[in-house]
Amino acid sequence: MADRKLEKFRTEEALLLASSGTLMTKLYQDFIYLSLKSAETQKTYYFATMNFLNYCHRNEVEDVRDIEPTHVREYLDYRILVEKKEASSPTHFYAIKAMFQYLVDHEQLTVNPAASVNYAFKRSKKGRTGVITRDQVREILLSIPSSTDDPDNPPKHTDMRDRALIALMAYTFIRIGGALSAKVGDYYFDDGEKWIDMTEKGSKEHFLPVTGAAREYLDQYIAFCGLKDETSPLFQSANRNGKLSGKPYDRINSRRMIISRAKKAGLEGKVSNHTFRATGITRFL
Repeated sequence: MADRKLEKFRTEEALLLASSGTLMTKLYQDFIYLSLKSAETQKTYYFATMNFLNYCHRNEVEDVRDIEPTHVREYLDYRILVEKKEASSPTHFYAIKAMFQYLVDHEQLTVNPAASVNYAFKRSKKGRTGVITRDQVREILLSIPSSTDDPDNPPKHTDMRDRALIALMAYTFIRIGGALSAKVGDYYFDDGEKWIDMTEKGSKEHFLPVTGAAREYLDQYIAFCGLKDETSPLFQSANRNGKLSGKPYDRINSRRMIISRAKKAGLEGKVSNHTFRATGITRFL
């Protein structure tokens, strides 16, 4: 396992795992990095299960094997009633249940303590994803510095990246998870068209043509930033100077970027990663 993955388990986050022994820690790592297919699921389940294990440690549980169904229920109550995070609580519950089942399957537990918990989550009957106009999409794209005509004041790598990412979502209806899963080599030329391969929601592999403004902005981004390593992430995080780091760009920071870009373009209201996919589909229909 890569050192950067092991590093997480040397922090205070993993105290309960550490007190449960080396084998328990190893099996937890295997659960996250071997049994879960996509990087996004790994991040989600890691965050959910670590939150839960942290909660148990704060409540004086000394070993993962000592966790009981009451701990699971109390954690869900705490998350919903105290932290007011009901929307994500079902996901946390599924992650916790999956983690324990993995430990049962590998003979570290005799029973799954989450299996007997029957928790009634409130389901929202109606949800809304923000949809903006075509002109507002253009306003956001045009507000991002992209001119290379002035050598003394060139755009930053992050400017070209952000414009390409927003255009890709708006004009191809791609999900943010799919866009962020792509490598440089997943964007390629074939039979007169540019295509992009990605891993979509539910670990489904998907590929589609990239045309028009999305292709133009993506090509300019790749050329400007000098992205040549086909194994590196297509969309990357950046340092404080706006230079790409070579590391994957994540959903949280991409969401912050989109909110910031929308505000700079003068847009009011709720704009998120899903806004551009929803806008593209709505305007197309």
